[in-house]
Formats: sequence, structure tokens, C-alpha cells
Amino acid sequence: MNKENMLKEEYFKLIDIIYDFDKKSLYIKSIGTPICATPIGVAFMESQVGLFILSAFIAVAFWLIEAYWKAFQYMHYDRLDKIEKFFSGSRDISPLQISTSWYNNWKAKNDRIFKRSLMRKHVCLPYLVIILFNIIMILVYTF
Repeated sequence: MNKENMLKEEYFKLIDIIYDFDKKSLYIKSIGTPICATPIGVAFMESQVGLFILSAFIAVAFWLIEAYWKAFQYMHYDRLDKIEKFFSGSRDISPLQISTSWYNNWKAKNDRIFKRSLMRKHVCLPYLVIILFNIIMILVYTF
């Protein structure tokens, strides 16, 4: 198998990996949102401020999980970009480097990418809204 064919296979494998990350991110959000909302409903029924605090902490935890998950996903984009450049004329690339590329990106960029992931709309929503709502409810119930 020649270099070009190996890079094509690697490219499509990376696309599959990235799409799988998106599916799992949606799964995290689909279980995280109701888990965050459940204590809110009980807090209203039982007038328990502590449940608003619990809901806010759960939202923070899911927000962090999803941000890390997205950061893991974004580590694959540099390799994808290099393969695309190969097919547009740049020939300076070795095939079969998915893991090496991901690890090198993680060492070099993980903090910056994680912080950027935290503030992306599709990551912070609905968690940020839930956190802010809980803070408001805590203030309303305590004052």
C-alpha cells in the first residue's frame, strides 16, 4: 500500500473518530441536562436551597466533562489539516500518525484548547444557563 492510499484511509478514519466524538458529546449533553434539572424540580417542591446548589455543582461537572471531551476531539484536527495539505501539494508527511499527532497536540495545546472549549456555545449550553438559574434561585430563597 502506498503512502497516498494510507493517508486516505487515515483521513477517513479521523473523520469517523471526530464524528464519534460528536455523537458522544450529544450523549453527554442528553444525560447531563435532565440530571441537572431533576434537583431543581425537587427543590421547588420541597423548598430546599441545597438542591439548587447540588444542581449547580452537577452542571459544572457535566460542563467540564463535555469541555474535556471536545478538547480531546479538537486534538485530531491538526492531523486532518496536514493530510489535507498533503493532497493539495505539500508532501512532507508520514502516514499512520493518528496517535502520535494527538499526543503531541495534547502536550502542546491542552490547556488552551480546553479553556476555549469551555466557552464554546455548543459546549457551555445548557450548563451555564442552569448554573446561572440556580444562583438566582439560591439568592431568591435565601434573601
